Amino acid sequence: MKYVHKYEATKGLEPEPFFYWFGEVSACPRPSGNEKALIEYIKAFAETRSLEYDVDEAGNVFVKVPGTAGYEDYPPFLIQAHMDMVAVKDEGVDFDFDTKPINLQIDGDKLYAPGTTLGADNGVGIAAMLALGDTLTEEPIPHPPLELLFTVDEESGMKGIKRFDCSKITARRMLNCDGGAPHRVTVCCGGSIQSKIEKEFEIFAVEEDWTVLNVSLTGGQGGHSAVMLNRGRACAANNMGELLTALMADDIEFRISSLKTSKPAIIKGCDAVIAVPAVSAETAVLSMNERFALIKGVYKNSDPDLELSISEAGCTAECTAISAADSEKVVQCLLYLETAMYRSHYEFTQFQVSGGSIGEVSLTHGKFNADFVVLSSINEDLRLKFKKYELKMKMLGFDLTEYDSWSGWAEDTVSPLRDALLEAHKELFGYEMIIGRGIGGIEVGEIKTAIPEMDAVAFAPFSQDAHTTGECLSVSQVQPFWDLLKKLIIINFLRNNINANTI
Repeated sequence: MKYVHKYEATKGLEPEPFFYWFGEVSACPRPSGNEKALIEYIKAFAETRSLEYDVDEAGNVFVKVPGTAGYEDYPPFLIQAHMDMVAVKDEGVDFDFDTKPINLQIDGDKLYAPGTTLGADNGVGIAAMLALGDTLTEEPIPHPPLELLFTVDEESGMKGIKRFDCSKITARRMLNCDGGAPHRVTVCCGGSIQSKIEKEFEIFAVEEDWTVLNVSLTGGQGGHSAVMLNRGRACAANNMGELLTALMADDIEFRISSLKTSKPAIIKGCDAVIAVPAVSAETAVLSMNERFALIKGVYKNSDPDLELSISEAGCTAECTAISAADSEKVVQCLLYLETAMYRSHYEFTQFQVSGGSIGEVSLTHGKFNADFVVLSSINEDLRLKFKKYELKMKMLGFDLTEYDSWSGWAEDTVSPLRDALLEAHKELFGYEMIIGRGIGGIEVGEIKTAIPEMDAVAFAPFSQDAHTTGECLSVSQVQPFWDLLKKLIIINFLRNNINANTI
């Protein structure tokens, strides 16, 4: 086919099939919850090629590509990616994700969208699937039947895949295109339990002989809570809890007036307004500064710009705060809902198996809210960890309420598909493919929960800074991905070690 590119930025880039279809995907508005334009595009794609397809009530699209002559009865191969993208733009940028195509630009090896997210997460997977489906329906390249699953609403909590009827899938081998990289295969992913605390405390006027202090922690590095917990970075909400325990240790009475954190994931900053007896104000400031010196020492390498500022705010008749007893409970909550890696891999200790992250926290006019997520690639571990924190919060008088969850994907000891991929990579590039393990959430967990015997791997073109306006795709890393993808499906899958007799 002769490709007519919609974007100047994709012209001349190789492999052309991938970048043509990445442009087509980028031209379809698709923020989470509004993927209608891309759904209709994929339907038209299937119809013009006489491919069988199905669209469910959620909007997930399931397309079947028949095997070439002689391979029609081979076991099918599933490829899966999600259609939606995170819609983030820089302050002052005028861009409507619901109606406008992404503004693709090229700068050397970097494909990006100035001022907005690029949508490589997971546009690269959708583009690869369309490019593959188009290539294999037009060229007589031997391949098994393919099942292409395009899901919706992944970024807002795996909502699409959780509504998909996995009994439609006949494949027992799959590639997810939302994890890994051309030279790194992902072999497990994290499940998640999302929870929250909502509690309303009685508030009281701050006495005139008390001093109100603004306490601010800033300068944390932050980061993705699912993939950077093993970096040892500071969580400002946890640090604020540590800071205020200095007052408890020194028997200084204090009351919290307000509390507010920066947006998750790993929280970069936290502000608190507290009240202390005026006679204790100087001691309170000294205690917090001494405690911060310890905190600063812990994070001197991971978060060298971490700073504390304490200033006197004065007190007005309108100033209110929760009680001292309730303030101590809030501080303990900030301490116990820890952002950290909880357990590493039993053999490869550099990889995390489970962890947790406190999310956005606020206390305003006595209304306290806190989000908390537990992550693990092992579902039993996930549930046990949540039960532990649920009990800790109950002891403080808080209800930690689960409001969403999705399944993890535990690493399979035996995986013929993983072995075939490693072999294909070694033949193509002459060196071993890296095996990646982590607790970032991808949709394989939900599929394997429905089909436990599914043999899965995940790899994709290399992109970075997902969910931010710095998101970009490395052009040079797409060709290795494309070559490996075709070799895995067209060559290795058809070898005797992965055929109908091994299913």
